[in-house]
Amino acid sequence: MIWLDAGVAHQQLGELDQARRHYEQAVELDPELARAWHNLGAVRQELGDVKGGQDAIEEAERLLARGR
Repeated sequence: MIWLDAGVAHQQLGELDQARRHYEQAVELDPELARAWHNLGAVRQELGDVKGGQDAIEEAERLLARGR
């Protein structure tokens, strides 16, 4: 998915606000995309949103447990 790939690219460049926006778009378009949820959680935590980050990571774990 292009939004996920763009998020990864921005995250690797240290452009965390842009990465967050791309991951948010990815999970909005495909709420079953565990990798996007996980990456969103990591970026949110790096940006200081610990609760939002943990919530996103928990969603990723929930999806992975269901085989998504």
